[in-house]
Amino acid sequence: MKRLIINADDFGFSDHTVEWTIKGFEIGVLTSATIMANMSATRSAIEYAKSHPQFSFGVHLYLTDERPVVEGTSSLVDPKTGRLWLTRQFMVRSLLGLIRVEDVKNEIRSQCNVIKSTGLKISHFDGHGHMHRWPIAIRALAELKDELGMNLARRCQDLYVTSPSRGGLMFNEYQQRHLSRYFKTPDHFLMACGKTQDLKWFEKATAMLPDGVTEIGIHPGVDTPWRKLDTEGPFSSVIWQVCKCSNYNELNYV
Repeated sequence: MKRLIINADDFGFSDHTVEWTIKGFEIGVLTSATIMANMSATRSAIEYAKSHPQFSFGVHLYLTDERPVVEGTSSLVDPKTGRLWLTRQFMVRSLLGLIRVEDVKNEIRSQCNVIKSTGLKISHFDGHGHMHRWPIAIRALAELKDELGMNLARRCQDLYVTSPSRGGLMFNEYQQRHLSRYFKTPDHFLMACGKTQDLKWFEKATAMLPDGVTEIGIHPGVDTPWRKLDTEGPFSSVIWQVCKCSNYNELNYV
């Protein structure tokens, strides 16, 4: 059986992304979104989520690029900017042992608590820039699993609109084995996110869905070219009317 979920990433990042994510819910494209803590429109995203319990809302964890929730000295933070390390810097530093797992745990815990403290039920989580699949992040998340009560996660990407590198495929496959030791995930995951200029990417992707549950992640909005391309496919397509699921929590996981 082929089943599809379309999740909106970056909910709360800005007023613009909130506006377009809500449009997605209202026209029926979305049944799920992941919220970023401590962003300029986080409060608006949470208010919408709390008043629409028929949908699923999770946490869009970020470990790079943005301002941390946890204040003070941390191995996650560039002391020159006060911001979390840029993505490539984080990846390299974590592999070199320069990022402390306790700092990663504290930041993840704090981001989740920002959202949970409002009374909103968290259904799942994923990662900004897919950093939830990075080795040190999986370790931190596994150690926090019982404390935070998080059991459902986005899987590592295995479906693509353009051909990925062999190294990327092998890394995702390897990390998925680790992630699925601790968390339930959909069977498949696809995200275009600026990797194609084909306006028909969504229609083509959904026409070739494999059996099982597939999650497609999008970034609602039209304020940047890549967001616009990410958004136009699912927002203009009728494919979702046939195969979308009603709620993330109702899906069957492997």
